[in-house]
Amino acid sequence: MQAAIIGMVAAGGAAAAEDVVAAALVEKEAALVSQEAMARIFLAAVAPQASFHSVIKNNPCNAQVGD
Repeated sequence: MQAAIIGMVAAGGAAAAEDVVAAALVEKEAALVSQEAMARIFLAAVAPQASFHSVIKNNPCNAQVGD
């Protein structure tokens, strides 16, 4: 998520962050490191109007489209 927003801002300026309406993070259950806290902080800083959704999956590699 961070790389996508940084790339968007770099390509279109700071106004591009206003176009972000939602972000999602999918993490593996029982992962050694979670990115959720940093993703929330980053999104709040660059796109405070955007909603944030966090999903924990048992095994994201086996997830079916539409899960």
